[in-house]
Amino acid sequence: MKWIGGLNTAKTAYFALMESHIRYALAVWGGTSEKKILQKRAIRILADLNFKDSCREAFRTLGIMTVVGLYIQSVIQFADGEKFPRVEEIHSYTTRQANIYYLPSHRTTQLEKKPSYMGRRLCNALPKYMRSLIGEELKKALHK
Repeated sequence: MKWIGGLNTAKTAYFALMESHIRYALAVWGGTSEKKILQKRAIRILADLNFKDSCREAFRTLGIMTVVGLYIQSVIQFADGEKFPRVEEIHSYTTRQANIYYLPSHRTTQLEKKPSYMGRRLCNALPKYMRSLIGEELKKALHK
């Protein structure tokens, strides 16, 4: 595809064919190693890299997010769309961390694997200026 229509055509095909399959149920299943390998193979083709060359810089120059980056964006957008309780809603006294999401206490690590928990945890880790963004503004800021 790249040799016929150029890099822009190949990137369009990548976004239509590869990234749509990578994004499917990404928040639920997470980024498997198979998806990462397939994505790196596609990036190496787009960037004319050899089999063992690093793809890190190619992701940046092509403007394509990694599987891990797509997962983080997906669960943060999920948490942003839901109405999870904030710390200020749980107790009546004011604290410095009143605007972050409340993370329920748990006994096992099974809860940490859920998209609802991971999304809240990653939202809490965002810089302050990004925590106030919602919807498309948040999506654009996460893509940068």
